[in-house]
Amino acid sequence: MICLFIKTCLLRKKSASLSFISYRGIFCLHVMSAREGEQTTMGRRQKAKRYAFYNEMTEPFLPAITAPIPRYQLPGQTRARRSRSAIGAFFAAIITFINTLLAIALVLLLLLLFARFIMDGAHLTFGQYSYWITRLSTPLVAPFARYLPSLSFARYTIDLPTLVAMLAYLIGILLVRGILKRLVGK
Repeated sequence: MICLFIKTCLLRKKSASLSFISYRGIFCLHVMSAREGEQTTMGRRQKAKRYAFYNEMTEPFLPAITAPIPRYQLPGQTRARRSRSAIGAFFAAIITFINTLLAIALVLLLLLLFARFIMDGAHLTFGQYSYWITRLSTPLVAPFARYLPSLSFARYTIDLPTLVAMLAYLIGILLVRGILKRLVGK
């Protein structure tokens, strides 16, 4: 099988000469630049025996002619594609806003339930503050209070319905936020 190799170190300014050589038992095309045979200022010959397969990328011969097209000269997007991307960006912004609101609601919900857990557990009362914490958190804990009892330990009470409510709301809101993040794709 005959494989052609092209030497990768071509110098653009000087002319190059071609020759056929046998390299490790393979018939090769050897490209030798005019400077390759010259000596350097130190008196040593340059060693540049790098070969590339015929299908590999080599240095371009005409780099000035193949300059990239400027971005402003490329054809623009169609009106339908622009409108679809604008609608997609609009809905992505709405979903991101909802995701942020869910994160804020989760933090407030967990703070409310944690305050209730500490106040019920240590039997603390802070007047109107305790009243409002209990009143606001009762609807959130009520579904779990039917099935779970509160445990007494020494002088403290472990309010299991509040702990389970915190865990359930945390998992639920994190799942919804994960689904929303997947919809946006960020």
